[in-house]
Amino acid sequence: MFWTELCFILVALMIGARIGGVFLGMVGGLGVGVMVFIFGLTPSTPPIDVILIILSVVLAAASLQASGGLDLLVKLAEKILRRHPPLHYVISTVYLLYLHFYVRNGACRL
Repeated sequence: MFWTELCFILVALMIGARIGGVFLGMVGGLGVGVMVFIFGLTPSTPPIDVILIILSVVLAAASLQASGGLDLLVKLAEKILRRHPPLHYVISTVYLLYLHFYVRNGACRL
C-alpha cells in the first residue's frame, strides 16, 4: 500500500510540475483528497505557523513589487555591475546577499 501511495503522489507532482503554475497547488489538493478518501489516511492538523510565515513573505515581496521597490533594486544592481565589470562575481554575490536580507527571500537571483 505504501508503494502505491508513493507512486500516486510522485506521478501527481510530476504532472503538476509539468503543467506548472497554480495547477501544481491544485494537484497537491487533489492528491490530499485521494489519499484521505480513497486510501483512507487520516489528515493531520494544518501547519498554521508555516502557512502564516509563507503568507507574510509572499505579501512582503508582492508589496515590494507593486510599489516598484524591487525594480529599483534591480536597476541599482545593474548600474553597479555595469560600472565595475571586472568585479562582476564579487559585486553580484554581495548584492545578492543584500537582496536576500532586504527581501528575506532567496528567489531574487541576478
